[in-house]
Amino acid sequence: SIAQIFRAADVVIDGDQSAGDDSTLSVTTTSAISCYCDDSETTLCYFTLWSHTYEVGTVANGASQGSAVTAIPSDLAQQENETIIYTTTTYEFSPDINLVLPDTMMTMSDKSFFRPRKSDFVRHTGNQATNVEVDCSNFEDVFGVDKGSMDLGG
Repeated sequence: SIAQIFRAADVVIDGDQSAGDDSTLSVTTTSAISCYCDDSETTLCYFTLWSHTYEVGTVANGASQGSAVTAIPSDLAQQENETIIYTTTTYEFSPDINLVLPDTMMTMSDKSFFRPRKSDFVRHTGNQATNVEVDCSNFEDVFGVDKGSMDLGG
């Protein structure tokens, strides 16, 4: 399950923990689709298909389905109906120098962008199920949103 994958990452980064509650690892994974978001069909924007966040040993829903994703650089959108998996990771790291200089905390973070290799659409069967293949022609109906009325943060 996705929770077990996140838990494994937590152990690799933070070491062995019995409950994982002391971890500062935060991971958000979002699957998004590029669709035109203007009437002239010149601007591609990304919209959430599914999203999950892992924090303090718990997995929860991330961004709501159908919401605009403004964190993805616009130059990654090549054409309509492309999907991308976007992951952000943040970790507060207490280096060994804390033995000499107390309260030295570093925040490490990274972003990753992946395109599906073997399919155009990544299904999700969890609590943000996407059992119906979503593309720009049925996006608004499946998620009950109006792309034209969204604030895309320009």
